This record gives sequence, C-alpha cells and structure tokens, in this order.
Amino acid sequence: MAIQSINRIRLPGDALDPLDAVPLQQLPSSPTTQDLTLLEANWQGASAPFQYDLTISGITATSVGQLGLSNGATGNQAEQLALAFIRIGEQTTNQLTIYADGDKPSVNIPVTYLRFV
Repeated sequence: MAIQSINRIRLPGDALDPLDAVPLQQLPSSPTTQDLTLLEANWQGASAPFQYDLTISGITATSVGQLGLSNGATGNQAEQLALAFIRIGEQTTNQLTIYADGDKPSVNIPVTYLRFV
C-alpha cells in the first residue's frame, strides 16, 4: 500500500523525526497500517490551531508512525489536507492528537496510519 506522506520543512529548533532515532535493523520489514477518516465535524476550535483527537488502536506514547493521505482520496480531499498544515501533537495509548495550523478541513479526509514501532 503506497501512501502520500504529510511532511513539513524542519526549522531550526524543531524536534527530530522519531524515525531518526530508530536504528534501521529495529524497524519491521512491513509496518502495520490502519485506514481512518478525519471527520469534518470532529475538528475542535474556532481558530487555528484546530485540534483533532484521533483513535488509533494499538499505538502507545512511544510508538513510531506516520500519518498520510490514503490512496483513493479525491483531489479536493488532498487539497483540504494540504491547506490544513497538519502536524502531530500529543500521542498516548490508542490516541493521537493532531493540529491544523492552517484552514479547518471542511470535508471528511481518508488517511492511513503506518506504525513502524
């Protein structure tokens, strides 16, 4: 399954990507995937950053993963995700909090979470 990653440019002082600290031999040969939907109605807040609490079964506070646009997403969904400027915030057992620093998405967006560790 190929997905498109949500990436952003690192700025001075940004934290390193969690995968930078994981030796390659410790990464599984095939990450686990979970298809999810960011529901337009579940974004919280009246202005940026908007918050979304996403339930992802099996993750922990120390899991290493990546959230990306699912295959089959429409052009409008991809554009809405890009304009949202999504970033991952807090991560706890079975929950990932993400933030939209740009526009609040006005459509449901299909995403895939890849868990490496």
